[in-house]
Amino acid sequence: MAQLAELIEAVEDSSRCVTSDFLNHRTHDEAARRELLDFLTALDAGLAAGDAL
Repeated sequence: MAQLAELIEAVEDSSRCVTSDFLNHRTHDEAARRELLDFLTALDAGLAAGDAL
């Protein structure tokens, strides 16, 4: 989960230079970056909910 949190932080901060080919390909504009961030945030929440069970 720590790695997911770091990924979310990297996507949130658009001023950071991202070296991941995946992120560079998937976040070509602000709308794509926001869509990826929404997905990652939902994934993080789902994983946290599963851990709480």
